[in-house]
Order: sequence, then C-alpha cells, then structure tokens
Amino acid sequence: MSFVLLPAVEVALLLALIGANPVRLERNHPALRGGGLGLVAVMTVALAMRSSVGLSVLHDRAPLFVRLPDGDLRNGYTVKIVNKSPDIALFELRTEHLNAASLAEADEGLGPASRLGLMVKGDSVGTFRITVAGDPEHLVNGSQDIDFILRNTDTGEQTVYRSLFMGPR
Repeated sequence: MSFVLLPAVEVALLLALIGANPVRLERNHPALRGGGLGLVAVMTVALAMRSSVGLSVLHDRAPLFVRLPDGDLRNGYTVKIVNKSPDIALFELRTEHLNAASLAEADEGLGPASRLGLMVKGDSVGTFRITVAGDPEHLVNGSQDIDFILRNTDTGEQTVYRSLFMGPR
C-alpha cells in the first residue's frame, strides 16, 4: 500500500466533494497553545536530564596483548571522553574486574597508577591512548570483562564502559 501526499487545495476539494466541513484551527486556539507548551516542556526536561559526559573505549587490534617481564599482561586502548559542558573538566579514569590493574597514558608518560586524571576542554572530545596492565584472573577463551569507570571530579557524575581485557587462550 502506498500513500500519496496531497497539497492543501486538493484536500479541501476532496472534503468539499464528500460534503465534509474541514476543521479550522485559529492561531490562538487552546489546543494549539496546549500542544505547543507540552512540546516545550518535553524538550526542556530532555535537555535538563541529558548526560554531560560520554565515554568510548576501543581496544587496540594489534598486538592484542603484551606479556610483561613480571608475568602480567598489558592491553592498549583508545579512550574518548566527551565533555558536553562549556567548561574544562578533570576526569578520573579507573578500572574494575582486573586484578592489580595499573593504567598509564602512553603519549604523556603518566602512570602507571590505579587511577588517571585526564583533562578535557569544554564542548569537545578528548582522545587518549591508555595502556592497562594487570593479572587477569578469569580468562575465558583468551578474554575477560573489564569496566572502565569515568568520573567528573567537579560534579561527581560518572559513567561506565564495559570492554574486554585480552590474553592468551
């Protein structure tokens, strides 16, 4: 079944042919005012409730992991932090579900540490190259879940991104 959109003149002619009187809504009609106010209220609530931070974590494809001299494994990730506020923000990044995890920012030489502090300009996306080293305790088919937890140090707002920590099969 296909639908044909008709111009207003043709719709009026069709309604006249079948003897129906089209309903005319005046510009100041209460239904229009109520609908308009409802739409504004919904948009205001949606904007007020939107998150001001976003997190994306992409595992490096090659190499999947590196075995360190102490026996731990190290994985590399590209972390993107979206700061939707107009002000510069300091974010704290940490991980869960990996035994003795240590994070390092590869490009800046920060770490290794259990938490990293990352600055992102207002209304922008910060991209960071992060390495995570640790002792995986539950490798299944060469991988284990790992959670990246990002917290805005000013507002306390946090978000979690689940990824994989890779190791030998």
